[in-house]
Amino acid sequence: MTNESESVLYKIYLCEIHFFDGNNDMHILQILDMSHGHLMTLPEQLLVSQSRLEKWYLSDNQLSDFTANISHMHNFTFLDLSHNQIQFFSSKAIQQMERHARASEDVFSVDIMGNPLSCTCASRQFLLWLKRTAVNFNGRLV
Repeated sequence: MTNESESVLYKIYLCEIHFFDGNNDMHILQILDMSHGHLMTLPEQLLVSQSRLEKWYLSDNQLSDFTANISHMHNFTFLDLSHNQIQFFSSKAIQQMERHARASEDVFSVDIMGNPLSCTCASRQFLLWLKRTAVNFNGRLV
């Protein structure tokens, strides 16, 4: 049986970044929508207390990489990064997503549609990773 706060709050829409600490009932969040927020970066520890998060929508922002820590999100299965400014992911982002996909019992999907993906020497590691990764990319281009 769940308590009342667990049955009420499971999804939230945000247009501004706020740090969620463990001192409130936000730790039960399952779906977070931060789309259309004009976000350029994400603090690494932004959702440090969100271990139950399953889906995170970050579409239509200005993100050029994914820098938030997801290692503690054991139920995390979907990340929407569509329509941002991602040309390629940093090696840190690649390692984090790969580690999460391989450790997850469920398929981990990332939507990168509508990003200006780059095919240059600088993005070589990213492009090679796209071909061999355990991450399921919606709209996979390779």
